Amino acid sequence: INEIVVAASTGSSSTPLADLGDFMVDSGTTYTYFTTSQANSLYGAIASACADGACGGALQSGRCWDAEDGAIDSFPALHFSLGSGSPVTYVWPAREGYLIEQSAGRWCYTFFGDPP
Repeated sequence: INEIVVAASTGSSSTPLADLGDFMVDSGTTYTYFTTSQANSLYGAIASACADGACGGALQSGRCWDAEDGAIDSFPALHFSLGSGSPVTYVWPAREGYLIEQSAGRWCYTFFGDPP
């Protein structure tokens, strides 16, 4: 992964995250695992993008967000730049991507730091 860009909602600036170290992509698991440092960088960037009500007024509670259903569509998408030469960009949306509805109005991250 060359870079991850936290694409902010309309009218806000995007936040590129670089120098996150090496990544291993494993498509055979339900959840996505990063190193603790990488996951914390992503958590922090998403929280910053959602500050001051920018994500539909969603409130963070640990690894989850309490939000109305439509608010999730205000969360930033994560853009992963993969490969060298002519990199490919994978867009990871919030809804049913890096967030999943654990219970009504409670959306939790689908990624963690360090695999079990």
